[in-house]
Amino acid sequence: MKYLRYTVILIPALFLWAGLNMHLAKFANDPQYVYLLNSAAMCDGKNVGYIDHPGTTVMQIGSGTIFVKHSFSNPEKLNVAEHVLTSPHKFIVSIRNVLLFLNVIGLFFLGWMAVKKTGSVWIALLLQAFTFISANTLDHVWTKVSPEPLLFFITCIYVIAILCFYTDKEKNSWKWVIVFALITGSGLATKATFLPLVVFPLFIISEVKKKIVYLASLIPAFVLFTIPIIPEYKHMYYWFRDLISHSGIYGHGEKGVIDASTYFPNILKIMLNNTVFAVVFIAGASVVTYLLVQYYKNKKPVKQEVKILAGLVASSAAGILMVAKHYHSNHYLIPVLLLTGVSLYFMLKIVLVKVRIRHLQKFLWPSLFLVLVLFLAWKLPPKMKYINEGYRLTNEEMDATQSMIESDFPDYTKIYYYPVSLNKFSALNFGDVYTQRRLLDTIKKLYPDVYFYNSIEKSIQNWNAQTNPDDLIYKHGNKIMLVGGPRGEAEAAEITE
Repeated sequence: MKYLRYTVILIPALFLWAGLNMHLAKFANDPQYVYLLNSAAMCDGKNVGYIDHPGTTVMQIGSGTIFVKHSFSNPEKLNVAEHVLTSPHKFIVSIRNVLLFLNVIGLFFLGWMAVKKTGSVWIALLLQAFTFISANTLDHVWTKVSPEPLLFFITCIYVIAILCFYTDKEKNSWKWVIVFALITGSGLATKATFLPLVVFPLFIISEVKKKIVYLASLIPAFVLFTIPIIPEYKHMYYWFRDLISHSGIYGHGEKGVIDASTYFPNILKIMLNNTVFAVVFIAGASVVTYLLVQYYKNKKPVKQEVKILAGLVASSAAGILMVAKHYHSNHYLIPVLLLTGVSLYFMLKIVLVKVRIRHLQKFLWPSLFLVLVLFLAWKLPPKMKYINEGYRLTNEEMDATQSMIESDFPDYTKIYYYPVSLNKFSALNFGDVYTQRRLLDTIKKLYPDVYFYNSIEKSIQNWNAQTNPDDLIYKHGNKIMLVGGPRGEAEAAEITE
């Protein structure tokens, strides 16, 4: 056991190797360039302009990464904003790598603490392996600068806190109110999809007074992790109010909390798209329901393991119900998907007390780990290879196209199709829109003669300023090239009208 516990480094090592070998989609503007440019603005001493997730914790990590990279690798002696805007992809890769290494550390400590708190290397390995159950989760964690990689880390810390709470002899201590409030506050500041985990501590904190203090403490904890966007709290309030009160995506559509025609089918889709999570969730809910009925009938106090499992099931249910409103991808479920392993652990811990089969535990955990690993080895590699190959081919085609444009049409004025085309300038423009144009002066200084066809507003623009097409034709004649569009004959007709 002394040396076997070091096997918990294997899964984090695999996680790191796989993540570093994934391609990143170059100039994918949403949300990577939103976070890059807000991080750069913060590093340049400006306020943050983006509040939608809110995502401030990601921006703070991004800002710190930019500061370090800029301080130690700036041969042209540019200021920090100019440095980021001239080499954006390099900074994207650096921030991604920092988030990746942070998750490797979180995954390692999840395994290490699980060994200490459960006494089983197999349980620790099982908890680590459960973080691989969704290919979509791994895609976001390995290839994106977004809230999802940090949510992965925070949820790992959350699971560690659950295990530490369970083995603590002083479960009624105020420290657990503070610990769960701080972790939850950081999760909510990262992305609102962490909201379902607010529910869990209410099941394990015993006193009503402490439950109230916990809920009240979420406010200062949230403020602590969102200090950079305090001036934008008013806009954030209206953003989330509209998200809740309208049935369409991003606060649009008709007034109403849900659209019943899509909401209930989405619940079914969530369960079908996440079979491992669904099986554990349904089994856990069944065990909790049965035991709570028994405790009520027999008028016995609820055991701690059952309270923990009930909290995990309730959080998972809240996550399903929340995400079903606008479900189209698993990354919205990351916090609750990462509770699957610890939910299974407590469910089986409860069941094993009832089913007294000699030596069952000795074989159960390694068997479950082996089955899960074989399942993941069968399901994951083809999906991740497909995703990675898509990024690689897209990048190669984009690089080849850019090289062709630069070599064959060097004296042409380029008009970049915006916002959907993949190129450096569209990505920078998109990101700066979501800083509320805090870096616009620097962008125009570096790239004064860059034009866009805004496919939403149906106009040609020089960054944020509308440009008369006749003036461009008068100045450049027929040496004008539209890059990245149009996408179809209808769009082509719109542009040439």
